[in-house]
Amino acid sequence: MLSSFFHRIFYNVDDLFLFKKYFTVHHAVNSFFAYVFTQADCFNLNQMSVSKTSGCLTFNEAKLIEFLKNRNLRKAVNNLNVTPNIDYEALEREEFQNPNYLPFRLSNNFVDLMGARGTGLHGMFAGVITACSLAMGKYHEKILPLLNLVYRDDLNDDRDGNLLLISKSLDYIKFKMVSLSQNRQILNLDQYLQDPEYVKMHR
Repeated sequence: MLSSFFHRIFYNVDDLFLFKKYFTVHHAVNSFFAYVFTQADCFNLNQMSVSKTSGCLTFNEAKLIEFLKNRNLRKAVNNLNVTPNIDYEALEREEFQNPNYLPFRLSNNFVDLMGARGTGLHGMFAGVITACSLAMGKYHEKILPLLNLVYRDDLNDDRDGNLLLISKSLDYIKFKMVSLSQNRQILNLDQYLQDPEYVKMHR
């Protein structure tokens, strides 16, 4: 339906190509945000706004506080007296095993509009998400203190239990930020590590 609508309103192929390209970029950034902060359930079509000229895609309302309601994370924090460290990778696997878990909003409408390859799902969309992950992994120390203030302000309660929950939530957010660029298949590290020039440059 989305694809048919936008194909009708553009008069030439070049404008349609640019629109789909920028739409894909914006949707990938929003999807990264939705995955890291568990926002995909909050991002429905009623909250979506799309610029027909620039392809900019925005969602009207973000609910960052929803991340602190993660049951598995709260359970892991409550069990810290039994298990001193939280296995965030196992926590992420538990989320994926939940049949109702939605990491990205990638309905058939979105995929048909973006396309599968090239500037689409398996091309630019995946590349932008990986780029976001690499950037956030490098600069996380600048954004996490801000998120700490946001969560403390939302909870409006500085009891020790809440401060610990926020601290572990930020650790989990950091893990999720970098996890999308740590997959060997995404970066194809084996191929690069066989290149002596690449190894020499990154020692």
